Amino acid sequence: MAGDLVLDLVVQVPERLHRGSDTWGALHPRQGGSAANTAAWLARLGVPVVFCGRVGRDPLGQALAAALEAEGVEVRAVRDDQAPTGVILALVGPDGEKSMVIGPGANHRLEASDLPPGLVEGAGLCYLTGYSFFWEGARDAARAVMARALKAGVPVAVDASSAALLARQGPEGILQQWQGASILFANEEEAAVLAGGAFRDGAAERLGRFFPLVGVKAGPRGAWGVALGRRWRVEALPVPQVIDTTGCGDAWNAGMLAGLRAGLGPEAAARLGRFVAAWVAQRPGAVPSGWTATDRQAAWDHANQAAAEVP
Repeated sequence: MAGDLVLDLVVQVPERLHRGSDTWGALHPRQGGSAANTAAWLARLGVPVVFCGRVGRDPLGQALAAALEAEGVEVRAVRDDQAPTGVILALVGPDGEKSMVIGPGANHRLEASDLPPGLVEGAGLCYLTGYSFFWEGARDAARAVMARALKAGVPVAVDASSAALLARQGPEGILQQWQGASILFANEEEAAVLAGGAFRDGAAERLGRFFPLVGVKAGPRGAWGVALGRRWRVEALPVPQVIDTTGCGDAWNAGMLAGLRAGLGPEAAARLGRFVAAWVAQRPGAVPSGWTATDRQAAWDHANQAAAEVP
């Protein structure tokens, strides 16, 4: 797994911002970065995972790497002398929906040499996020890592990451760069951008021409996709109160990947994803504290029970 490890500064704003004045809110500094979040959730689900990325040579980078290691992830984070550790501002509105402000940081300077020879080639799966393809400094590294994986016969999974940045980059160019990947994850808006404006099943089917497995996440409307030409769909779990949607998609991706690795079909794997995504949505931050071995067992029981129900 290669990508971003940053600080998420989650700001919960219970009302509209008062421009030019003060607004009450709650601020939560949390470990973040889409790739790092997914790595943490894979580890929490019991999957061995190696994370490669770049942080600044500063106390924040050291602390974030240590926190990710404490989750059970093998962290190989290069310390960058030229750029600080990245910080993302996540503004969370009263409905729990978030808007992100992304600043440049060491995570945008990923280099292919940050991943030593043999690491990618010996992996069971290579996971990359769209963010690594959006920034000029990291794009070449991401493309090189993907090429190494494909050359070694290692399947590649990518997450689309951002509808706004996909639109800015141009979906045709992005799809060309992701050619050969086995799995695509995207939210509904991202899938529509990549599919040239098609929505829902139409977007999944169109993207299914490029990727053997497509998973589209739609929050409270559940998830759907295409697997080797076959449509699949799961409903979302009801959430009593949505606190923060930051990282829900990353957690869902981890559940999906963990389930597929365990041999589950896409529906059962997606149910594992929805369990952890629902758990995240009820707490602030992308990797909230409090996850226990009981939670992990409950997540797997939920997925395996669903797997038994699939004809």
